Amino acid sequence: NDAVATKSLIPDSADDLEFVFQNGMTSLSLKGRIRSMDWLKENGICMDNIQSGPSTIRDAGRGAFATRFMEKGTVIAPMPLLQVDKAYFDMYELAPDEDGDLDRDGDKVIGKQQMINYCFGHEETTMLLCSFTSANLINHARCSGGDGTCKFEPNAAYRWSSWDANEKWLSKPVRKLLKRKQRALSLEIVALRDINPGEEILFDYGKAWDKAWAEHSRSWTTPPSSSGFERVSDVRNTFAWDSYKTIRTLNELKDQPYPENIVTVCYYWENDDDDDDDDDDDDHVYTDVTMRSMDSPNEIITKRVIDGSSFFPIQDDDRPNSRYWPCSVYERSDDGSSYTVRLFTYQDHDASWLDAGVALFLENFPKESIEFVHKPYTSDQHLSSSFRHPIGLRDDMVPPKWRNLDFIY
Repeated sequence: NDAVATKSLIPDSADDLEFVFQNGMTSLSLKGRIRSMDWLKENGICMDNIQSGPSTIRDAGRGAFATRFMEKGTVIAPMPLLQVDKAYFDMYELAPDEDGDLDRDGDKVIGKQQMINYCFGHEETTMLLCSFTSANLINHARCSGGDGTCKFEPNAAYRWSSWDANEKWLSKPVRKLLKRKQRALSLEIVALRDINPGEEILFDYGKAWDKAWAEHSRSWTTPPSSSGFERVSDVRNTFAWDSYKTIRTLNELKDQPYPENIVTVCYYWENDDDDDDDDDDDDHVYTDVTMRSMDSPNEIITKRVIDGSSFFPIQDDDRPNSRYWPCSVYERSDDGSSYTVRLFTYQDHDASWLDAGVALFLENFPKESIEFVHKPYTSDQHLSSSFRHPIGLRDDMVPPKWRNLDFIY
């Protein structure tokens, strides 16, 4: 009741009252929980030992790199885990329902969701353990050669964490673990040797994973151009990063379209005065013209034009609404260095020009601020033939009560 709630806000002693005077009322709830730096150094776990960067391993995407020197035995990163039934990641054929929305069509499993790549599993259990920290960035390395030499050697390994109550859950059967909706188990990544700043962190995903990846690599074929798939990096190399190549306008795309899964986006941010219709604004002089849209020929739009020459991408940009927006290229300068573009917005994102009922155009927009991206769910990782396999949980870490089937991924 209200009396109990009020009493809980009143300090219990003179010492507590003095603590509140010195640190504020909200600090009272933290009393006894605030730790000294010495305590944190002895008992805490650093969360910033690794950072993301392009992997040194071909086709691995991004990886985890050491931000500081770490001695052998150092806990590099914690890996809290969520326990999930493997069937949760099953994928099925989809078909339109009565309302036109895509829905599951039949019971035939056609594959696994890609999230399975970030989970630990074992062939004798239906349970997967899925990590949700930056340790997911750590890539695989395994010395599989008979001579003991390898190009990439593991410098880290995983183990049950020393800071979590894992023993309590290792004795539970799978059915009880899967009923639990909160985290139960945790791993930690440990340095197998001294690791220098800038080194990529690697651990062994297991023999089954290694075999599955080798088979995938042998059987992989690039989708034909007729499939509508194209890697965005190839398009960028052709257009965005070649000063001698120009980005195509809407008229040019009628005869020379980009791949079906590629669209253009433009870097832009909204200034505080962008929704101000004052024509005396020296920075943005609006010109509203009614015209027929080139994007949709049957659409009549009110065109608003502003100078876009200042919109260059800025690293760690903290301005509101600074991002790449979907855009169409209408016109190009003679030297191909600047463009006239029309901006659109993502679903559920507000924009002042939409509120004003106009179409926003940017003139003199720099080529460097136009990028190519995949349409949603059309990158190579979303192909049905892309690699999907859990990280192998070592046999010695799988207790008998978890071994509820003979399972092959």
